[in-house]
Amino acid sequence: MSEIIMMYSHRNKRTEVIREDDGTYTVVFFSNGTWMHETISTNVNEAKRLAENYIASKITLLTE
Repeated sequence: MSEIIMMYSHRNKRTEVIREDDGTYTVVFFSNGTWMHETISTNVNEAKRLAENYIASKITLLTE
């Protein structure tokens, strides 16, 4: 069963780090409450870094 292990938000951005059953981590990116992108990582520290960097950066994803 998948579970959300971390969630970050700031202003109109939000990310969720989800631990999947197969041991991978899915990082889901939202902007203004709308799903924008997701990526898969095999390392929890990398997934956390991706999530934190998205929230902290002034740069947005290309799809925004």
